[in-house]
Order: sequence, then structure tokens, then C-alpha cells
Amino acid sequence: MLADESPPAAAEWTDAFPVAEAAIRAGDHDLVLAGNLHGATRSLAIAGRLAAERPVALVLHDLFPLTGRCAHPRGCARIETIGCDAACPTPDEYPQLGRHRIAGAQDGKRAVLARRDGPILLANSAWTASRALALAPPGAVVAPLALAFPTSVFRPRDRSSLRRRLGLPADDLLILVSAVVLDGPDKNVGDLADALRRVAGPGVGFVAIGRLDHPARLALPNLFAPGLIADEAHLAAWYGACDLHVTASRLETLGQTPIEAGLCGTPTLAYRTAGLTSSVIDGVSGRLVPVEPGALGDALVELVADRQALARLGAFARIALESRFGPASCAISLDRVFRERGLLPPDGGRLRFAPALLGHFPFAAIPAAAATGLVAAPSNPLVRGLRRAKQRLLGRRLPPWARRGLYWAVRLRSLGGAR
Repeated sequence: MLADESPPAAAEWTDAFPVAEAAIRAGDHDLVLAGNLHGATRSLAIAGRLAAERPVALVLHDLFPLTGRCAHPRGCARIETIGCDAACPTPDEYPQLGRHRIAGAQDGKRAVLARRDGPILLANSAWTASRALALAPPGAVVAPLALAFPTSVFRPRDRSSLRRRLGLPADDLLILVSAVVLDGPDKNVGDLADALRRVAGPGVGFVAIGRLDHPARLALPNLFAPGLIADEAHLAAWYGACDLHVTASRLETLGQTPIEAGLCGTPTLAYRTAGLTSSVIDGVSGRLVPVEPGALGDALVELVADRQALARLGAFARIALESRFGPASCAISLDRVFRERGLLPPDGGRLRFAPALLGHFPFAAIPAAAATGLVAAPSNPLVRGLRRAKQRLLGRRLPPWARRGLYWAVRLRSLGGAR
């Protein structure tokens, strides 16, 4: 709803959402649950206004609610000592914010979170909870949350049938890499490519799902690149067709792709760091290795040589991750939070689910339909060309003059449409 009033180009300068706030106030809601706010605003002002009227919970998909502007502090020492301010090393990275506004933005967030009626922070992993507790102001409430994945959609299927349907080689060992932007700044694509090249050869294939701004960075033989996949059921088919999922990311607050892959019976190899220690159960749903040079490649060589180990990890991955991240686990964790905060009566009150929501449970009589349109459609060649040209000139950052120009272009376009 917020994005309808504030497209990403306007988020840096938008704090008020009169249409969305009026719609929420008009409803008879017991709780407002909010996700990623930084796509529409750079503050917690709306969360503070709503929390003054009814309970609000913020799901920490990242650490944006606790910083001056960034979603991932990346080990920044200033945030825990001096605090966020104009000396921020990455003000031009998404979510961007002018240097002179960063200190005030963090102060405003801390004031909202420290209030007695401030939003509850729901942490998506043990690592996220520990970082939130370290960064939150006194009085802020941090509670763990088990996210619910659509386990009825992401589930194992016959691998041979999936490969025939997708046009993949029947007998090759297929290694999957997946992200919305495969060579994004936090995905560590250099480490990933080095590890994958160590096992490239006859009988080994690679599948790359997602946008790749610079294809040469992941140049591999026997590579299948379907691009972005916006349909959950289609995405699950690609996961299930592969033997192993690999990620070199070091900054995940949880790690969505290892869970989705594991639910489809495909184990994950990853670094033992951050939220990946929750999404990958070492020795059960995959392998975790130290963040050391060559560690990812060494483990990959071992796993490729042991197909029985891969099959065993894949079988256990489904069982373990369904119990940890299924709708029932989410309901139990929400019930606990609501009782602790007094949102459910202690004597017999319970969470109730509408029939449509019950369809998301894995054994529902009428399963919910798989979601579609989860990511933007593949961009056309002109947009891809412009994106690459921009990255060559400016990198992935967007300086203030470019952000202002984009903002006014959006404003003028919307005013033209209104007339």
C-alpha cells in the first residue's frame, strides 16, 4: 500500500501516507504487521503514528529499522560506537539518504522504538535477533519469529520428470545459484564463480536463476540461465531439478533461497555466517564452511564427488526445514509473541485462520494457489543496456543529483497522468 503513494524514487523524501493510514484506521485491526518499509520511506514515522493507536510489529527482513539508512551495516564500527551520521561510508547505496539527514534519521527511529507503545521487532533468525538487541535502544522489544514458507508449493518432485520438462540434461550433476540480482554487491559473486569453476567439467552443469548485470562474471561451461522467475511453482521446479544449491553470500539476515531449495529436496552449501546459520542446518540440510579463502571450493569438490551424500542431505532438508519454517511453526511463534505482549487473552484465546489462509498449510484439503509476479518481469534489452552503462559510469551507487533527477521525473510523470 505504501508503494502506491511513494514509488522508490520518492522514498528518500516521503514520510506521510495519508491514503494508507486512513485505510488502516478505518479497519477494525488488532495488529498492524509491516515488512520492508525502506522501499517507500526512509523513516519509521508511519510505524510510530500507527503504534500510538494500536499494536504494530515490524518484521526484520534486514536491519533498516535500527540504522541511520542502511539495510546491512556490513560490520560498520561507527553504528555501535559513535552512531550513524554524515560520515556514513555508503550514503549513495540503496536505501540512499543524504549525509546531512542520516544522524537525524537514526535518532528518529530510536525514539519510535524506545516508546512504551513502540513497534515490536520480529527477528527472522537467531543472528538477526542478536544484532537487533545489540543495536536497539533501551526499551525496544525484540522477539524471534519463524517465517512461514509455502511448503505445499516448494516440495520435492520427481527429478527426472522435472529435467525433461525444463530441457535439462538427465544425468549431469546440476549446481544451482539463485538470487534476484546474482552479481549484486552483497552476493560475493567473485568467490562463487571461483568455487564453481573448480568443479566445471564433463558431467557437471550449472543453473543460474536471477538477473545477471555482468554475465562475464559468471562465465561457466554448460550453464543454463532462465533469468528471473516470478512464479513460485515454476521456481520450485527449477530448484527440484538440481542436485545442490550454492551461495557465497555473507550478509543474509536469514537466507530465503537455501530454505526454498531445501524444501524441494535440494541441499545448500554456504558460509557459516549471519542468518545462514538458521536457514542451513549443517550436516542436515546442507553444509556450512568457515569464511576462509578456498573453503567454499574445497567443500564443493567433496560434495560433487559424493552423490550419495547429496541425496541424503536433500532428503533430510525437506523434513528439517518443513518443521522449522512451515506455517505451523510460524503460527506457534506468533502465538508466543502475542501472548507475551498481552494481545491474546491468557484463558483460551487463540489465533484463528480464515479458510483462505488454511490453504497454505501443507496438508490442506484445498491448497492455496502458488504466488506469481513476485519479482519484476525481465527488463528489455534497452533497459539492460542503460543499467550497464550507468554501472560503468557511476557503479551501483546513485549520487544525490541523480536521485533528485529521478524523483522529479517521477513527480512530473504522475502530475501529467493526473491532469
